[in-house]
This record gives sequence, C-alpha cells and structure tokens, in this order.
Amino acid sequence: MIKQFISLIVSIMYRMLYESLKKWHFSDVRKPLVLKLCHFIHPSVIDDEEKIKIHKEIQNLVHCNNFPNICSYLNSMADEKRILLPIDPNRAFSELHRMGMPGEENDGFSYKNFCKYYRK
Repeated sequence: MIKQFISLIVSIMYRMLYESLKKWHFSDVRKPLVLKLCHFIHPSVIDDEEKIKIHKEIQNLVHCNNFPNICSYLNSMADEKRILLPIDPNRAFSELHRMGMPGEENDGFSYKNFCKYYRK
C-alpha cells in the first residue's frame, strides 16, 4: 500500500514537472530587441551605421540639453541633410519624447516652450 502511494506521488510530481516544462517551450524564447530608429533620419542616408550614429546623437542631445540647444542642433543637422524635420512641431515634440526627452512642465520642457524654438 505504501509503495502504491509513493508511486502515485511520484507520478503526480512528474506530471507537474511536465506541465511546467511545457510552458517553457523554445518557441516562447524572446526575440532580441530591435532598435527603433528616429523618424527624423533623412531618406538619403543609406548606411545603417550612419543611421544608428544619427539616432544616438539625437538621443544624447535630448537627454542633456535645453530647448534652444536641441532645436538649433536639429536645425543644423537638417541643413546638413542628415535629418528631415517635420513641419508640424507636435510630431517633432512627440518623437523627441519617445527618444527620452523630459516632459515636465515645471522644468521648461512644455510643448508651448518647444514651439518657441522649433525651426527658428
């Protein structure tokens, strides 16, 4: 009787182990994250390394500067045909937020303040 009880417990444990391993099937392995590049990159830039370089340059720019510096640098990059700036400042503002620009109103990073310097 004890042998039957032990074999029942072992079979239940094997079944639980099988069910838990079934959840970790190889098709569930996460795919590596793909870098979503900035939407501003000019269509004439063909080289992938140059696109990534421009993306990282803009990303570093939005993390450490204020609006006048960000907008003047973006304008200079647009003059060099490295990026293509949208006409609508709302699209540019939302893209810069997606890339990591702070969005606190009290720090001067408001949309209204951004519009003062965009494409000037």
